[in-house]
Amino acid sequence: MVLSLVCVLLSAFVITWVNWRDLKGNRKVQVVFYTILTIATTYGALYAWGLEVPSIARGLTSLVKSF
Repeated sequence: MVLSLVCVLLSAFVITWVNWRDLKGNRKVQVVFYTILTIATTYGALYAWGLEVPSIARGLTSLVKSF
């Protein structure tokens, strides 16, 4: 469980680090990128902790589809 959580957080850090230079100039892309990254990291952390929360999954799916 702890290893899965560390992997989720480490992958979010690596994704941010790799895309840091590309995101510096465009504010709209930054907002969308960090919103999607936050949603994915939150959902991944909940999954790593073993919390099955289908209402959150449905809410996040509808939020992503609204973009």
